[in-house]
Amino acid sequence: MARHFLIYGQLLLKRKFLTTFFVNWLCLISLWARIKKKFVNYFLIWLG
Repeated sequence: MARHFLIYGQLLLKRKFLTTFFVNWLCLISLWARIKKKFVNYFLIWLG
Protein backbone atom coordinates (compact mmCIF):
# COMPACT_ATOMS: atom_id res chain seq x y z
CA MET A 1 0.00 0.00 0.00
CA ALA A 2 2.73 2.45 1.00
CA ARG A 3 4.80 1.58 -2.06
CA HIS A 4 1.82 2.10 -4.33
CA PHE A 5 1.23 5.50 -2.70
CA LEU A 6 4.89 6.41 -3.24
CA ILE A 7 4.71 5.57 -6.96
CA TYR A 8 1.48 7.58 -7.25
CA GLY A 9 3.17 10.50 -5.49
CA GLN A 10 6.12 10.39 -7.87
CA LEU A 11 3.75 10.39 -10.85
CA LEU A 12 1.87 13.37 -9.44
CA LEU A 13 5.13 15.24 -8.85
CA LYS A 14 6.31 14.51 -12.39
CA ARG A 15 2.95 15.63 -13.79
CA LYS A 16 3.05 18.82 -11.72
CA PHE A 17 6.57 19.56 -12.95
CA LEU A 18 5.55 19.01 -16.58
CA THR A 19 2.47 21.22 -16.18
CA THR A 20 4.53 23.99 -14.60
CA PHE A 21 7.12 23.72 -17.38
CA PHE A 22 4.40 23.85 -20.06
CA VAL A 23 2.70 26.89 -18.48
CA ASN A 24 6.02 28.74 -18.15
CA TRP A 25 6.80 27.93 -21.79
CA LEU A 26 3.43 29.32 -22.92
CA CYS A 27 3.95 32.50 -20.88
CA LEU A 28 7.39 32.94 -22.42
CA ILE A 29 6.00 32.54 -25.95
CA SER A 30 3.18 35.05 -25.37
CA LEU A 31 5.63 37.52 -23.82
CA TRP A 32 8.03 37.14 -26.77
CA ALA A 33 5.15 37.64 -29.24
CA ARG A 34 4.05 40.81 -27.41
CA ILE A 35 7.60 42.21 -27.41
CA LYS A 36 8.04 41.35 -31.08
CA LYS A 37 4.75 43.04 -31.99
CA LYS A 38 5.74 46.19 -30.07
CA PHE A 39 9.16 46.20 -31.72
CA VAL A 40 7.63 45.81 -35.19
CA ASN A 41 5.21 48.68 -34.48
CA TYR A 42 8.05 50.96 -33.36
CA PHE A 43 10.09 49.95 -36.39
CA LEU A 44 7.19 50.78 -38.74
CA ILE A 45 6.69 54.15 -37.03
CA TRP A 46 10.42 54.83 -37.36
CA LEU A 47 10.31 53.89 -41.06
CA GLY A 48 7.12 55.79 -41.82
